[in-house]
Amino acid sequence: IKFRGSGGNQVPVADAGPNQTIASDSTGKGSVTLDGSGSFDPDGSIVSYSWTEDDAELGVGATPTVMLAEGVHVITLTVTDDAGAANDDQVTITIDGGYFDDCDAATDWKSANTLTVNTTDQKQGQGCLEATGSGTDDYKKVFSEPVSIASYRSLEFWYYVSDVSKLSSQNQVEIGSAGRPDQNEYNWSLSNLQNGWNYIQLDFDKAGITGDAPDAKNINWFRLYRFKSGNVISRIDGIKFGGVNESPIADAGPDQTLSDDDGNGSESVKLNGAGSSDPDGSIVSYSWTEDNSEIATGASPTVNLPIGTHTITLTVTDNGGATAEDQVTITIESTTGVDDENQIPTEYALRQNYPNPFNPTTTIRYSIPQLGHVQLKVYDILGKEVATLVNEDKPVGHHRVEFDASDLTSGVYYYRLRCNGFVETKKLVLLR
Repeated sequence: IKFRGSGGNQVPVADAGPNQTIASDSTGKGSVTLDGSGSFDPDGSIVSYSWTEDDAELGVGATPTVMLAEGVHVITLTVTDDAGAANDDQVTITIDGGYFDDCDAATDWKSANTLTVNTTDQKQGQGCLEATGSGTDDYKKVFSEPVSIASYRSLEFWYYVSDVSKLSSQNQVEIGSAGRPDQNEYNWSLSNLQNGWNYIQLDFDKAGITGDAPDAKNINWFRLYRFKSGNVISRIDGIKFGGVNESPIADAGPDQTLSDDDGNGSESVKLNGAGSSDPDGSIVSYSWTEDNSEIATGASPTVNLPIGTHTITLTVTDNGGATAEDQVTITIESTTGVDDENQIPTEYALRQNYPNPFNPTTTIRYSIPQLGHVQLKVYDILGKEVATLVNEDKPVGHHRVEFDASDLTSGVYYYRLRCNGFVETKKLVLLR
């Protein structure tokens, strides 16, 4: 079943999937499977998927796997349906390198033990640092070029110990912005180590602080020290900052169609951004705008909108400063003359159901200027017929029918009117 007729081909809906953060490998790249499987075409089928970045095609198909270099990539999915209509959506892919030091060289590193570069037993890159001895300070370095950790949530690295039985419980890992120990630093104590390689992840929000909190945009100090009872071989590799702040997900709610029932030229509408979320934090602000002018704040504000169609943008901001947007269309219809039985319609018309979204009943209105056999049916998103509302001859005039969806699940549905060769389809949303 295809929804065709005087309404024309409907545009497909592109869905590029959720934003992703992927760790890079030793080559500085990351393998990513893109996900356009949520895309659909309401009245046909999608025949092509094209994934591009900066107008260069990266892949084709619904779920291609691509290799991306470290950094932030804004990728556009373009889907095309069987009638040639196209639609776009974007996804942000972050390939997280974030190395504070890759430990491939000993430049500027200091140790109380014998310090070398081991090019055989590293966990990534070309080598790892190795310290052999019983001294306390295993690894420390003042970085000539400070780095920012403002967009990260943790310090991560590989740490090798040859014999944990010789390690004292007195130890510390430090990063700071003063270029020296015990001043403007985060610090942690390591525990539960095993012989061999250990992957260490230290969250900033669980760190101790010595002096003032470090300047997150100018980190220039690292030290790892451990008291020992004898000679120990230790190694360190791939010191990086992880837990990149992921962008929030904005959800402006379903499109709504309301009637100006009191005839005053406007209607009160409750916007719904409650479906917005943040995968690694919390949303701290909601801003609703129309034509770049803010009309409301908060997750679910009520606004008064005049008759007409309004495209409203919701912008959400998370506690890491990242933002995301979504749009919702609000239609306020005039009721003047719609149901005046004394007026003969001059054209066929299928009107938007009201209310929409609805639960579980809604009213559908239509007009026919000539006597004819009317079919009004409802279909699910796959084109399967789920209800027949009208299937009989109807006289000239304005008509209405109530649709009871008590037996259906929440989701998007389509209703289609046929009469004397006229065909029109509209979308309705059942929201329980």
